Formats: sequence, structure tokens, C-alpha cells
Amino acid sequence: CSQCGLGYCFSASNNLKGSIPIEIGLLTSLKEILLSFNGLRGSIPETLGMLVNLRRFIVDENNLSGSIPHSIVNLVDLEMIQIPGSDLSGSIPPTIFNLPKLLSINLERNNLSGTLPDFTGNQVNILSIRLSTNQLNGTLPWSLGNLVQTQLLTLDNNQFTGSIPPSITNLTQVIAIVMNDNQITGNIPTDIGKMRSIRSVSTFNNNMTGTIPSSLFKLTDIYSLNIGNNQLSGTIPTELGLLTKLQILDLSNNNFSGSIPDEIENITTFFLLSLLQNQLTGVIPKSLAHSSNLRVLDLSSNRLIGNVPLEFKMLGDLQILNVYNNDLTGEVNILCPLTENNLDSIGADCGGISPEVFLSMLQFLL
Repeated sequence: CSQCGLGYCFSASNNLKGSIPIEIGLLTSLKEILLSFNGLRGSIPETLGMLVNLRRFIVDENNLSGSIPHSIVNLVDLEMIQIPGSDLSGSIPPTIFNLPKLLSINLERNNLSGTLPDFTGNQVNILSIRLSTNQLNGTLPWSLGNLVQTQLLTLDNNQFTGSIPPSITNLTQVIAIVMNDNQITGNIPTDIGKMRSIRSVSTFNNNMTGTIPSSLFKLTDIYSLNIGNNQLSGTIPTELGLLTKLQILDLSNNNFSGSIPDEIENITTFFLLSLLQNQLTGVIPKSLAHSSNLRVLDLSSNRLIGNVPLEFKMLGDLQILNVYNNDLTGEVNILCPLTENNLDSIGADCGGISPEVFLSMLQFLL
């Protein structure tokens, strides 16, 4: 930290040990602290709140413990707080989000607990809130809808309950929302189509119910939709074909029924398509072969009938294909040409071939 007196303290990736000294509060000219990827231990001292000129506090990937000092709310010029990958505990100071110049906060991968605060102050400028992989709990506050400038919101791997407040659709600038691996219930917000800037939505592994709202298909720039491992139901709407930029679609482990809509042929950008463990019927659309970049296709554990389309032989980049536990017929040999490409895994039980026989065939082919 030889430049601390000049307003900056840069010493990242230097294998520093020990704790952040309480005397750091004497360096009142500091504007930036960057101590990421070291071995710092102990708590963040309350004297941090004396650094009234501090703009950035970045201490990624250390072994810091204890709670976030409440004095941090005194840092009215603070623009960025970044402390992921430590062992911080306790609750997040509720007024930390009211810092008038705060643009980004990243507290991912700690052991923080408690609830989210009400966002009723000066949070209009916050662009990024990253709180994933903690032990945060309680319901998501209605005031999330006040974060009208936020572009990134990650709340995954926590213990949030209750439903997603409808007010979240006020986040018209948001690009990505990640809420997977919680205990969230209720429906996908009806007006999600208002969030026109969104590119990625993930609510995987929750307890959400209801159907896919029609307004979701207004999100024509979305490239990743991961709502698997919930209790969603109804049919897959034909309007899915409007999402022509989709690369990742995961609807697995839900209660969707009906057929895979023919309109899926309009989407030729798939990288991953997972519809496993639903109640889908009908045939596998041949048009899926138009997604030349498809790497993973999982249609297993449904009620699909007919053959695996011959056209799948064109999927030269396909690595995983699972169609087992359906009512498919035909010859499994149809899949053999795929093994000449990049295919790492095939799962199928069409034609009544016993699992034991199929596995031996698969080992021979691969």
C-alpha cells in the first residue's frame, strides 16, 4: 500500500495476511481501496467510516469475518462496495443502500443473514445489487420496484420466501435477474413484459406455480430463460416462437402439458433446451435440428411419441441428447451417426430396448 497517502491503496493478489488495521481510519484522503485476492482475516474495522472521501472499497476473495460495520453508511461518496467471497455474517446495514452515490454493491458468497431492507430512500442510482449465496431470508419487499435504474439483481442461493412482488416489473432497465435456489412461491409476475431490457431471467429451483404469462413473450431480446424445478403448469404457449434470440431455455421439472409448439422452429439460436420431467405429449419437432449451435437437448421423462427425427443427424455440435422415459418408437441406431461428432452422452429407450442392452450399446458406440 505504498500509495495510500496519495488517495489510493492498491495491493491485490499479493498474498497479504493479517487483518485490516483500525488505523486505516487515519488515512482520510483515501479514495480507493483495492485489496482483493489476498489472505486478509478478521473484521472490517468501524474506523472505515472515517474515510469520508472513499469512493471504492474492493476486497474480493479474502477471509474476512464479522459483520459489515455500520459506520460504512457515513461514506457519502462511496460508489462501489465489493466484498464477495469472505465469511461476513450478521445483517446488511439497512441504510447502506441509501448512500447517495452508490452504484454497485457485491456481497455474494458470504454468510449474511436477515431480510432485505425497504428500498424507500436514495437508491435510484444503484445499477448492480449482487447478494447471492448468503443466508438472507424473509419476503422480497414491494419496494424492490423503486430500483428503477438497476441493471443487475442477483438474489440466488438464499432462503427467500413468499412471492415475487408485482412491483418488480418497474425495473425496466434491468438486464439480468437471478433468483434461483430459494423458496419463492406464487406466480411469474403478470406484467413481466414491461421489463423490455431484460436478457436473462432465472428462478430455477423454487416453488413457483401458475402458468407462463403471455406478456413474457414481449421480451424479444431475452437470450436465457431458466424457470425449471418449480411447479409451473399449463401448456407451452405458441408465442414462444417470438423469442427468436433464445439460447438457453430450461422448463424442466415442472408440470407443463400439451405438445412442444411447432412455432419453436422460429428459434434457431438454442444452445441448451431442457424440457425434461414434464407431461409433454406429441412428437419431437424436426425443426429443432435448425438450431445448429445446440449443445444440450433434454426431452426425457415426458410422454412424447413417434421417432427421434432423422434431422438430428445435422446437429454436429450436440454433446448431450436425452430422450429416455418417453413413449418413443423406432430404432436407436438412428442416433449412431451423432457419435461421430462431439456427442458425449445419449440417453434413449425407444423401441423397447432394455436399459442394460442400451447401455452396452452406448459403451460400444462411445
